[in-house]
Amino acid sequence: MAPKDIIDKIPGLTRDQLAYYVRMGYVNPRKHTRGKNEYSEFSEKDLLVIEKAFHYIRKFGTTPKIAFGKAREELK
Repeated sequence: MAPKDIIDKIPGLTRDQLAYYVRMGYVNPRKHTRGKNEYSEFSEKDLLVIEKAFHYIRKFGTTPKIAFGKAREELK
């Protein structure tokens, strides 16, 4: 699933926020190359983790580090 698909499925999530989560290592999408360009491919599990974490961040004001930790723990 492309980054645009993730953004479309999670209301309020911005491209910058998603890029930050990837850059910080909170979520690790698969990378694939087409020509000279590299693309991110998110899994369904990535979507669920981002959804839960984003919920914690928005509703409770937790930091992304704590939110992603709780989301992963909850989805085990």
